[in-house]
Amino acid sequence: MPDKYIVKFVSQSSGAGKTHVASRVVEYLSRKGYLVGVVKHCVSGVNLEDKDSERYVNAGASTVLLSTTGLAVMYKREHEDVLEAGLPYLIEPIIIIEGFKESKIGDAVIVARDINEFLRLRELVKGVIAVYLNNPDTRINLDLPIYRPGEEEKLAEFIEERALKHYISQLPGSNCQLCGFESCHKFLISYLRGENTWCPVISDISLLIDGVEVPINPFVKSILKNTIRGMIQSLKGVPSRPREIRICIRE
Repeated sequence: MPDKYIVKFVSQSSGAGKTHVASRVVEYLSRKGYLVGVVKHCVSGVNLEDKDSERYVNAGASTVLLSTTGLAVMYKREHEDVLEAGLPYLIEPIIIIEGFKESKIGDAVIVARDINEFLRLRELVKGVIAVYLNNPDTRINLDLPIYRPGEEEKLAEFIEERALKHYISQLPGSNCQLCGFESCHKFLISYLRGENTWCPVISDISLLIDGVEVPINPFVKSILKNTIRGMIQSLKGVPSRPREIRICIRE
């Protein structure tokens, strides 16, 4: 499977507007049909009546994970409050993160009240790709795209472009059409919308006979994968998009 596209929205403190900006991005991507998951870092603990998580659900996120020390909602006990611990629960190809500014994972968008707050944060945050400034009167020149209130959709389009580039770089780019699409780009849009599994040419499917791996061409890979997935979907308890399937036949 490909590496997921991840973008964090971080700020110096609460009240800067992270949820507003991030939820608008989720709304835009969801309108485009993309599957989007959200992880919200709850530094002060998880509030089961948290209104911010409801905003993400209403914006169209497929999964919303609230993460704090000792607990993740989805209610997982002994949860370690680091981004790496929460990500495995989300199967969506685009992951929006609120918080975790110390994490080095993924791209980052700094949401700041003013330029001074942004400059302080930039010393701490890795992978910054853009800044959202709440002060629309600020006139500055930075080596980053700057977005202001009312420009949330422009920011979402910028993130969409980053996500597409992230995934297209993991495809062969040959437009071989073995996936059923005339181009890798059209296949990718379908994948991001949850309509297809990953590229059959580079999918992680292998055949071992008596411990020896037998090479499989993309056409046979596609047949095997689709046939097996189709059969197991009729069984009870099988997730809609399983991460791994193993079948062992002994004679």
